[in-house]
Amino acid sequence: MSRFHDSFPTISTFLNLTRGLRDRFSRSRVWCPRSVMTWLLVIPLPDRKTSYRRSLRHLTWYGRRRFGWTKMPTLASISIARRKLSVAMCRSFLHDVVSSCEAIMPALRHEWGQRRFIAFDGCRFVTPRTADTARKLHRFSRPDGSKVHNPQGLMVAAVDVFRRLPLDWIFVGKGVGERTAMMDLVRRMPWQAGDVAVMDRGFPSKKLFGVLVECGIDVIARMSTSEAIAWKELRPFLEGKQKTATVEIQLQGVDGPVTIQE
Repeated sequence: MSRFHDSFPTISTFLNLTRGLRDRFSRSRVWCPRSVMTWLLVIPLPDRKTSYRRSLRHLTWYGRRRFGWTKMPTLASISIARRKLSVAMCRSFLHDVVSSCEAIMPALRHEWGQRRFIAFDGCRFVTPRTADTARKLHRFSRPDGSKVHNPQGLMVAAVDVFRRLPLDWIFVGKGVGERTAMMDLVRRMPWQAGDVAVMDRGFPSKKLFGVLVECGIDVIARMSTSEAIAWKELRPFLEGKQKTATVEIQLQGVDGPVTIQE
């Protein structure tokens, strides 16, 4: 959304795609998962001065038409409602929206047929500092040795490359790297026959590849050519002058060798 694109079509589309979700946390309350998520979309409207009070007035316009509101909720009720919106609910929102988008999008047209190419990547999220985030998330050190004020968490996301749809994510804290986070994400995702996982050079490991192979997933990955960390099975290829080669490697947790194309 920007000053050239009004927020109404985006929020209306979101509400249409999530019609099947619950409209109440409980029977006697105004807020529901859809209205809280809509409020979270209204707050960061670009090119506008927003606050809780302003965004609540904006949301009430949708609430009267979509949620049957007869009056504006109180500001105090927002914090209570936000705490009820669980991670599982947010993930359910994402899956429902993606499923609805896939149902109305045209069929894929590329040389690999209907195969999905799913890219994985990680990024750091800066979070507000609270007692909980300071305990669970990492605070990086400055050059002078002091700690940054805001803790940061790692998110690894899976995105359908050709359809440009976010499929799933995982958010982790201290002591968990990209590879471990991706393995947990891979085990949880609903895969389809013919899916291909695409990743950058920071992810490849024999254990992660083994998990993907166990799920029946093909892999496309960039890998390091450094002599210090290159896999021993790949060194003859790296030291030679061939542009391509076929190599068999043994992956952790997989019976028998696996063939890879370099």
